[in-house]
Amino acid sequence: MRIGGKEMIPIDVQVIAASNKSLADKVAAGEFRSDLFYRLNTFPILIPPLRARKREIVPLIYMFVDSFNSKYKTNKMFSLSSLNVLQRYEWPGNVRELENLVERIILTSKEDIITDEHVKQMLFFPKSAEEDASLMEGTLKEVIEKTEKRVIKKYMEQYQSPTELEQALGLSRATLNRKILKYGLRESTR
Repeated sequence: MRIGGKEMIPIDVQVIAASNKSLADKVAAGEFRSDLFYRLNTFPILIPPLRARKREIVPLIYMFVDSFNSKYKTNKMFSLSSLNVLQRYEWPGNVRELENLVERIILTSKEDIITDEHVKQMLFFPKSAEEDASLMEGTLKEVIEKTEKRVIKKYMEQYQSPTELEQALGLSRATLNRKILKYGLRESTR
């Protein structure tokens, strides 16, 4: 019925809606209208995150590589070792993150065969098994500090602007400066 109208107009509509949040939880918290939730919740399809669907990573990579090779007129391929690295990653950004990463690697790689080292440069991975093992030695506090130092150092290499660095790390300038001094990172990166 139109606003202000008196006549019903028949329509046949199907709505497909998606959310990355639990709408049932949002309804319970009073952050989503319950009447709208019950109208939309006719046939829910729950898709687990990519990290829970590891077997789909390689086929998705092949699909994206074909698409971007065609788009950019390249002939890039991922080595088996690079595919192994990509399967171990947790993918917090899900399929969009994977697609963006594949495109970025295709655009930035000079070689036609993309190696695990190229992938590791784009992802946050230890350079070697020894480095990974040494990271896990010590008390919880020591492990956290080693990890924090590594993350800050990596981000300092990526972001030249202090403002961008603060935003990327989610830290205030004062906190960031304290941590840079604590870990002696100023001399090693500036």
